[in-house]
Amino acid sequence: MEVMINFYDLSGIFIPWESMRLGKGSKGPVYAQIKCIRVYRAFQMDNGEYETEACWLFIQRREDGETRYSVSNAPEGTSRDELCQASILCWPIEQSFKEMKGQLGMDHVEARSWPAWHRHAILVFIAYEFLLNIRLLVTNKKRPILSLIMALKLVVASLVDNEGPIRKALRKIEYHLRRNTTAHKSHSLKRESCRIA
Repeated sequence: MEVMINFYDLSGIFIPWESMRLGKGSKGPVYAQIKCIRVYRAFQMDNGEYETEACWLFIQRREDGETRYSVSNAPEGTSRDELCQASILCWPIEQSFKEMKGQLGMDHVEARSWPAWHRHAILVFIAYEFLLNIRLLVTNKKRPILSLIMALKLVVASLVDNEGPIRKALRKIEYHLRRNTTAHKSHSLKRESCRIA
């Protein structure tokens, strides 16, 4: 059940939805309807009184119907464009953690102490940064970046003495990059044509 909430400014004027391009996503531009509202958050202190803090409430309604809410402590003069850019910055971070858990074993730790977990996490971060550098080293501006799995296959193939596995890995990566580039272009064109129509 979706709750419909209407927002009004201090003078009682309804705040309408604005259609905005939030930025570029993995499948082309990301469009959403947004509302940016300056609100006050209240925090209860130890003595029972409330302390308030001014912040932005950023609401976005995506094309698929999903509504997302976020709060930002950006200054009052922050433009809507800056809030839109900040709203999609969490995706790369979430994607990085998903890759570290899925491919590098960040979630495969059975540590019983805080220092042991930190050691494991640091090793995973170092491995991820190494593979990220490999991904950036092999990528050019004309095509999407290598996936983490592709970079991992390339590193594993390079550890073997003979050149056969390296060439096989490079051919496979080249195939996937061509396929990903074609798909990326197709998704971008499709989304742009849907927005224009």
